[in-house]
Amino acid sequence: MKLGEINVCQVVVHNPNKEDIIFKVRSTGSKQYQVIPTVDIIKANSNLTITIKNISEFTINQLKDVFLILSDIAPPDVNYQEFWKGKTGTHNQEIKIQVQYPQLLQQVRQIEHLTKEVDFERKKLQAIDKAIQLYGIKHIILAFLIGIAIGVFF
Repeated sequence: MKLGEINVCQVVVHNPNKEDIIFKVRSTGSKQYQVIPTVDIIKANSNLTITIKNISEFTINQLKDVFLILSDIAPPDVNYQEFWKGKTGTHNQEIKIQVQYPQLLQQVRQIEHLTKEVDFERKKLQAIDKAIQLYGIKHIILAFLIGIAIGVFF
């Protein structure tokens, strides 16, 4: 995944039924993606390919985007553009597809891990600094040397 690069995903939807199926694709990031087709009919016992293109520069928020495919049995002579208008909660089936960028997700996890390590090291340094302020450097060096002598630090 590179910034500014157009990424394309194709989703093949299969209709195993004896009836035609009407579907609609919704997205939480409609300005970031182009979906072709967004509504259509899948004939009985056939497939239809939905193409999803990332048309905007990638942002980390896109990892939260979801596509929702709503489907229902298509009535005869249905106008599929009009079918979904005003239709709420009456669809037969819905499928959610989560946006994923595996390489980027791995990099984000590595950065989160490194950030935790840096925070841990920062806290250790803050503790040493606080000890120096509280006890003075001479006492800290003496404790460190005694620790080395008895094998506590290594």
